[in-house]
Amino acid sequence: MVAVLGALTNSATLILPEVFEPGLVLDMCERERSTVMGRVPTVLITMMEHPEFSMRNLGSLKTIGGGGASVPTTLVGNIEQTLGIETSGSDATISVLLSVT
Repeated sequence: MVAVLGALTNSATLILPEVFEPGLVLDMCERERSTVMGRVPTVLITMMEHPEFSMRNLGSLKTIGGGGASVPTTLVGNIEQTLGIETSGSDATISVLLSVT
């Protein structure tokens, strides 16, 4: 609900795939030039392990939010390293918000 209201109040495009398939979500993020993404850690890990991940242009992503489960510090490090997004605040036991600085 927060994502829907946030998108509406900011005139943003909200992408809601019917099912999660990592290649599809990566394709949609690249094609639509997504700037914000919120995912549970398992989904972020699955997307980063997808064979096409390194071939995708995800440079438009500015903020990635993760939560709903413990966020492994290795995931935070991988996101920082592969996407060039630095941690702006985190609590690895609750959630993480990564943002370009």
